Amino acid sequence: MINSKSLQLEHVKTKLPLRWLRFLDVMLETKGPWIHFSRVREIAETFGFVTTIQVTQMLKYFDKLGVIVYIDATEALRNVVVTDPEWLIHSLSLITPNSNDSTLGTDGIINAGLEKDLENLLNKSLMSRDLLEYLWNGERIQVEFLIEVMKQSLLLSEWRVGGKDNEKYLVADLLP
Repeated sequence: MINSKSLQLEHVKTKLPLRWLRFLDVMLETKGPWIHFSRVREIAETFGFVTTIQVTQMLKYFDKLGVIVYIDATEALRNVVVTDPEWLIHSLSLITPNSNDSTLGTDGIINAGLEKDLENLLNKSLMSRDLLEYLWNGERIQVEFLIEVMKQSLLLSEWRVGGKDNEKYLVADLLP
């Protein structure tokens, strides 16, 4: 029954040009769980896709299929194409752990000198930028992308108390 229903979906019936699939294969072969949009454009150009409209059309189609994640709601989101959707889910789950989960790795956080940040997270649902960077262990663009995904999905919001040097985020899932 599921098979017959899925075969009726419009995007399953769509016939794709072979170069779309070749483009996807090359993009998925890149190292890492995500790729910068400028690199995606370079790959696309090798297959004759020269406009941003063509590239975003392909990315949105492959996103709809669940092969990649491409969100174009903001510039920070447009700059990153996730080629490993499981990485995205794992990264987000590090910030919203369930009470029986040990994904936070509290020993490592304490050893990194972020004990006060951990206390604020667990007691006040406030996540510091330093703690986010530690947990995501990523470069700036990766951290910016993940923060933006969480903000857009209302999993966290900026907490503007204490100035720019005291950048914090309210993690909605951890509120009592």
